[in-house]
Amino acid sequence: MSTVLKTKYNSTGIRCVDACLQYGELRFISNDGTPTKIELPLDKYDDAILEFEERINEGLTSNNIRPEDILRKGSVTYNQAKKFAEEGKIRGINHYPIDGSIECDNILGISGVVEYALARWEGLDKAEAVKKGVLRAIKVNGEDFVRSMNFGNDIDINQCYMLAKSAKSIDNIMDIKLYQPKHFNIGTKIYNSVNEKNRKYSGFDIKDLSNLESKDIIVGILGALLSFALIQIVTNFGALLGNNTIYFIISAILTTIGGIISIAIFKNASSKNNNFSGQDIINMFDEELDKAVYENLLTYKEMQLILENITQGDLSKILVDMRGSVNKRASVNIIMEKQTRFILDARSTISLPSTDEIKQIFINMVNQYQGKLDINYDIKKVTKESAE
Repeated sequence: MSTVLKTKYNSTGIRCVDACLQYGELRFISNDGTPTKIELPLDKYDDAILEFEERINEGLTSNNIRPEDILRKGSVTYNQAKKFAEEGKIRGINHYPIDGSIECDNILGISGVVEYALARWEGLDKAEAVKKGVLRAIKVNGEDFVRSMNFGNDIDINQCYMLAKSAKSIDNIMDIKLYQPKHFNIGTKIYNSVNEKNRKYSGFDIKDLSNLESKDIIVGILGALLSFALIQIVTNFGALLGNNTIYFIISAILTTIGGIISIAIFKNASSKNNNFSGQDIINMFDEELDKAVYENLLTYKEMQLILENITQGDLSKILVDMRGSVNKRASVNIIMEKQTRFILDARSTISLPSTDEIKQIFINMVNQYQGKLDINYDIKKVTKESAE
């Protein structure tokens, strides 16, 4: 008979411990009499361990229980698992509103099931996705995952434990890379998509005088008038130069130069301000994208699609419109929420593999890499620990 593994995701460490105990004793015992190993949320595990230890110290539960032997740290947070359950895209992860608990009866556990689903959404076939789910389940449960499948005489159990030991200690065994959130810089994609003038303004160029806006002309006129006034003050209204032709030529030249300088200073200051605002908006997009990735565990392909959807069209106009909005953060949030919602709705509904399918994939993995696992593994020690 197989050893049962369970997942008990709850919103706090206290509730996680409550779910594992009944009147101070372990609530779940496997058919062979050993304690059932229970996977907890990544972000609640440490609190649950502390709570369990406090109850032992206060005599509220048996001091023969070591929390680390019973509780397993999952790779998924409570809120991430809750989102998957509420979205309903992964069949088998269930949320119970009455106490906020989240459970999964599949042998892979919530962590392995989520890994499997992410691989499917990334485009992998079922067999490759199951491999990822198995490796994630082993990382969470170790050798207990092997025991849970009850292989019998189907395969050399020693080889199974060797694979489990390898998968738990080596990050990318067999060139199978498990899911890791990636950071994308949306600014790079935006800046590569707009023309150089809109992307980066390096300062005033005399050629810019051919593309003046009304506000530039007004600033130039004001600058010219100011220059003319200063010339009059310095020359005592031309008296110092004799009010001759040279005076008028110098006045005209200096007045023109004053207007041009005024336009240059204004355009350069405006450019710096616009660049700062544009970068500020891009940073907001980056922050919101990272948040969406973390909360929904978006895959690489999904993040790329979001970037393409956001950065399509007239991007310079988007940045200008964003800079003109009263609440830039709210505008960025609306865009990101819309694009994230589109991606989540587009995800296919995942049906989980059966225990027999998982066992067969695991056996194939063992056979494929048999002899390549150079690990001195003590099968007697494992058997002894299991019995204890």
